[in-house]
Amino acid sequence: MKIRSAVRDTSLTLEVSDTGAGATDASAQRGRGLRLLRERLTGLYGDAATLVTRTVLDQGFTATVTLPVRRE
Repeated sequence: MKIRSAVRDTSLTLEVSDTGAGATDASAQRGRGLRLLRERLTGLYGDAATLVTRTVLDQGFTATVTLPVRRE
């Protein structure tokens, strides 16, 4: 598993990836946890936050969350 983070301009990007079995694109989009996370991000940040998932069967899964960040 790899976890990466980066702050660029006004956004924070968090990426979690693994090299596991992966999934079909359809099953990755139906997951309850991913759906709830997308709903929570929308409720908190509107269009300013995103969750993007990528999966390749037998090669792994990656989830990337981008959030707005305020610099004080």
